[in-house]
Amino acid sequence: MNPINTINIMNNVLQDILNEKGINMDSKEVFKIYCKDFCSILKRYYPSSTIMIKKDFRLCALLIDGRVYNSFGEDILYLYRIADYNDINYINYTFKSMSKDTMSKFNKKIRIKTN
Repeated sequence: MNPINTINIMNNVLQDILNEKGINMDSKEVFKIYCKDFCSILKRYYPSSTIMIKKDFRLCALLIDGRVYNSFGEDILYLYRIADYNDINYINYTFKSMSKDTMSKFNKKIRIKTN
């Protein structure tokens, strides 16, 4: 599957959950806040992808087939660098995670849409 199609499905699933909860936010913006979760979910579909971190340390993304992808789609490669061990630790300990309830709902809905 094309990464953009996968990202669109992910955004649609999260938007459904936000709407159910009465949260008036765009899923792309929410995934920007929870980019660690976005990357971990997208990495399931592209296990050979590489974790990238934006040079300003505010966002992570994935490198897939030479292109960087975040919740908005393809981004500019030179704004990122490959995340090393310290960067991965920074991402894991600094970036926010969605609630377990939201992730559980997300995982159930994404399985239905991708099967």
